[in-house]
Amino acid sequence: MAKLIGAPKWVRDQGLSAFWDPHKGRLKPGYQGMAGYPGPQVDPAQAHQAGVDAYTASQRQASEGMADARYNASIARSQQLQERAGSDYGYTFDAEGNVTGQTDAASNPYSRANLLQKTYQEGQHLSTAQQASRGHLYGGGTQALLDYQTGEFGRGKHQLQQEFQDRIKDMIYDRSQAGLERSEAYAGAAGQQRQSAFENQYQAQDFPAPQATAVTPAPSRTNLTPAQRRALARRSTGSSRQRYLNRYG
Repeated sequence: MAKLIGAPKWVRDQGLSAFWDPHKGRLKPGYQGMAGYPGPQVDPAQAHQAGVDAYTASQRQASEGMADARYNASIARSQQLQERAGSDYGYTFDAEGNVTGQTDAASNPYSRANLLQKTYQEGQHLSTAQQASRGHLYGGGTQALLDYQTGEFGRGKHQLQQEFQDRIKDMIYDRSQAGLERSEAYAGAAGQQRQSAFENQYQAQDFPAPQATAVTPAPSRTNLTPAQRRALARRSTGSSRQRYLNRYG
């Protein structure tokens, strides 16, 4: 017994399963358009190609939609992390991720930058007060201590800004990679569409031209024998019988 061939996905997706020939593995020659919508007889090769084109286009659109969804999710996540980092560190930055300023302490007092600034200022004040209480306010040791604290603050601030810039630039890079991956997905979807169309291309030997069907003419009045007329009259009732008698006498 010959093995039956199931309808491929593009045939099922286009609603053409009823016109699939499982014995020959192709659409039946001369099927009447889409399922449920009778129409004029069409060339099965054209119908096959139309189905392939519609299926591959829908597959490409689905792939591109998935790529867009991944890209949009990546961008949204990156922006959230970027805003969180800006609030956490207390710095503003430009499109390339370079620090352009520091947020106001009143609006963001617990950012790392503002806490570092506060610690430095409090340290300067405390050192000045201690040196003054010891009578050394105007001595060389006081200025040396203050200079040391200023140097430590500068190094800490530079390190903090560098750490912040690295995080922001990593996020910018991730966004650029997301865009590149989307472009590659688009190109891959287009290539898959071409490949699928090639693999399912029309082959003349697979789709012979539909043969004309001979139509048997309806029996005419001259072709009916008396016996046939009587038989038709017996099967006719009411007005139908009367019309028959009026026509054939």
